[in-house]
Amino acid sequence: MNSVRPINNSETINKKQALDLLNDHVKKSCCLKNKKMQHVKITNSQFSKSYSYHYESFKSTYKTYWEENYTEGSDRGLFGGDPKSKAKGTAWGVEPTEKFVNETKTAVVPNSVPTICSYCKDGKIRKILKVRVTFETQSSTLYHTSENIPTSFLRKSKGKQIFYDENLNGFVKPVENFHVESIVKESKDIYDHNVKYYSNIFTISTRILATKHSIYEYPVHKFDYELADRSFYVIGNEQYLHAPNYPSHCCSIL
Repeated sequence: MNSVRPINNSETINKKQALDLLNDHVKKSCCLKNKKMQHVKITNSQFSKSYSYHYESFKSTYKTYWEENYTEGSDRGLFGGDPKSKAKGTAWGVEPTEKFVNETKTAVVPNSVPTICSYCKDGKIRKILKVRVTFETQSSTLYHTSENIPTSFLRKSKGKQIFYDENLNGFVKPVENFHVESIVKESKDIYDHNVKYYSNIFTISTRILATKHSIYEYPVHKFDYELADRSFYVIGNEQYLHAPNYPSHCCSIL
């Protein structure tokens, strides 16, 4: 069972620190500079957390092809076995150098012998059947936030990992017992999709060799301020500041 243990975030930002961050933002972003900052008064503060769910699958895709002008070399007979081998799930036993590292490998198909090119004038060009196996990592990310903040702030924030699991020989089990329903659903949907489309290795040329997933959390501090009855946010441990646009041609805050 893949349960997530909640982690208490003790980080706090007081009103003075929040106003200092807002003041710095105004100095850098607004043509009015800090003329009105003396009138800004924080009326309320609220702490919450945003989350991101990351899923990675390591896949192999094989394709056979004829190589002409073939000269028998080091790739001859190195790899053997059934192209649909269940033991490793890789084509003709061609193994990746390392999981979750992209690369391409080629090998002679077992029991293949060089043949003479039938359409060549002198009939001397030889060709042989080979297999090309491409290993690549595919990833997806889901962001969840209960506040009015763009996900771009979460993308550039490092976040804190609160959950990690992997299966280096197949499908990692979906997340369970986590309070964010959208993440639980996303995890289960990906798992169900993989089981449905990648379990029968006898009918597909692309296979999932390994999977891993993780959850990160990000602290979000919301501050309501008196001027214009607006709110601004301090996001992540990096303390990125986001203030939704105020209807003014001159400044995004005041």
